Formats: sequence, C-alpha cells, structure tokens
Amino acid sequence: MTTGAKDHSFVPFTTTVPDATIPYTILIAAVVDPAMKLDLPAVADIDLTPVDRPPELQPAIVYLASLSVSSRRPQATALAAIALILTAGQCPALQLPWHRLRFQHTNAVRSTLAERYAPATANRYLAALRGVLKACWQLDLIDQQTLAKTLNFKLIPGESEETAAGRSLSFREMKTLMEHLAEQGVNGLRDAALIAVAYAGGLRRQEIANLDLDDYDPVNGTLRVLRKRQKRHMVYIEDEGTKAVLGEWLKVRGNEPGPLFYRVHKGSRIEPVRLNPQTISDMLQRRTRQTGLAKLTPHDLRRTTISDLLDAGVDLATVQKLAGHTNANTTAKYDRRGERAKRSAAAKLHVPWTGHSTG
Repeated sequence: MTTGAKDHSFVPFTTTVPDATIPYTILIAAVVDPAMKLDLPAVADIDLTPVDRPPELQPAIVYLASLSVSSRRPQATALAAIALILTAGQCPALQLPWHRLRFQHTNAVRSTLAERYAPATANRYLAALRGVLKACWQLDLIDQQTLAKTLNFKLIPGESEETAAGRSLSFREMKTLMEHLAEQGVNGLRDAALIAVAYAGGLRRQEIANLDLDDYDPVNGTLRVLRKRQKRHMVYIEDEGTKAVLGEWLKVRGNEPGPLFYRVHKGSRIEPVRLNPQTISDMLQRRTRQTGLAKLTPHDLRRTTISDLLDAGVDLATVQKLAGHTNANTTAKYDRRGERAKRSAAAKLHVPWTGHSTG
C-alpha cells in the first residue's frame, strides 16, 4: 500500500442485537488511503452516495448485529476497508448502498483485496462482504437470484503450510514461560493459570474471558465453555499441571461468584473485574517479551493444542470436537507440525525387505 497523508475516520453507531435488550456500540476505525480507491469502470457505473435508513434497515448494521461480540469489531473494520476501496472515503460503510453492487463490482473488490492483503485477511474481508450482501437480501433490497450472482466470486487461495500465519509453542518454550511466571507473584500465577487453561482446552481469547468460576468443576475436571454462536461445550481438564496451577490461583482468587480470571494490579491487589480479550492478548505478548520468546497470540496457543493432540496420535475427528470446530478442514488448518509430522508418519511404514540374494 502506498504511503501518504491519511485521514482517520471514526463512525460510531448504536443499535440493538436481535432478540436481546442490551444495546451495544461498534466503533469503525478506518484509515483513508487514496491508493485504496478501486479505479475501475466497473465501479463508475453505479451510484454509491450515502443512503440514510433506520439502523434496523441498514444492511451493514443488520449484518454486524448478527455476529458474536468478538467478531463485530474486526468485521466492521473489514466493511470499512471495502467501503474505502469502493469510494475512497466518500461513503462510510454504514451508509453504503451495498444492494447496488453486482458481480463485476464484488469481483473487482476481490482482486484488490488479493493484491493488498494476505489471503487469510482478504478472505475474512470477503466474508464480511458476503454477510452484508446477504443482509441486503434479508431486507428485501435484492432478490435471491441477484444475490447468488453477486456472490459468485472465488475465495483467494491460501498460503502454503510453510508461510501460513501463526505458530505453535514448543514444550521447551512452554516450560520457559511457566518457570518465569512462577516467580512473578500473584499476577504471574493468574497468567500461568490462564495460559494453562487456554492450552488445555484449546480456547479462543473470548472464550477465556467469558469463563466464570462456576464453569469449572474441579471434582470432575470439567470446564463449561461458551463457544461461538452461543453454544455451550464441555472441556475436560485432565492434565495434572493444569489442575495444580489452576487450583493455586483459585486459592488466591477466593470462591466469590464471578469471572474465573480477575484483574491483578501492582502489589498483588486483586480486583473482581472480568478480563477483556485484548487484555489477554496484551498479557501474552508482554510475557513472551519478558522471556525472550517469539511473539505469541491466544490463537497460537489454540494452534499448539491442536498440533500437540494430532502429534500424540489423537484422530482428527476427536480433535475437531475438542476444538469446537464444525468442519474438520478448519481443524486441519491449525496443524503447525509441518515436515515433522510427515517424517513421523513415513517412519510408520515398513517394507519387509530382508536383503538381496546373490545366489
């Protein structure tokens, strides 16, 4: 992306989630870059001036309201980026007449995203485009045939296994991290317990933040997890190390109802407030910097769980269930074992050759 003068546009809005009474606010923060304009005749043939409608009739708002809390902000940013591509900042995502787009426009957006972003990011942006166009259909702004034609663009081919985003954590790195946290007081104990639970359950950062004390049953070694789409899953805590560090944290935390993981301030002062997902990400980055390890994200911990289970010989179908994936192909994409797994698999093959007879 070319550099140059940039203007930050912030478009706040408030609406209500369907079937819920609690309003939420989404802040779309987009960077306007002149180079993002899609300078193609395909876009010049339609009117993309802002359209004002009540929030419940704006496709972008309807689409974002259908997402989980953790998905709204990144997908709002995706819509903002696409709006910038189409209009160079002349029309914000929330007022864009998405229903006027046709295949030539969506396919052109796909091409621009493929040029400017990594495949994973570009495909996430395309998922937002699909979502907002489906919202147009749900609002009777386009018919089903038009929707099908407009969405008839292909996903962007992913990266090779060698260059795919994310990484897995080695046992040596995990040991280094845990030994460091063991010397960091109450804050370190909380972080060690959180990392252990995240790894043991293959949890997403939002799932970690959502955990409550009563979700954990130490007697049966179970943890109730609120997965995507508000589904409850049971995770089993069988590892003795995880049980031990979590038990130590709970002794310090106390047995008051509320979040499983509280905030811990300087001086080991515990505040009974739930951590947010970004705080969990920031904590991991801070701890890896302190130990000299490579950057680590909550999703890298999840990749590590999946890779380690597959390495231990657990079948893909079971790992898929443990990870809470609806599709085994998604689980396979998390595998970061690379060439090691191939070599290990090859070593299991045996040809019963006893030597060449010269007689």
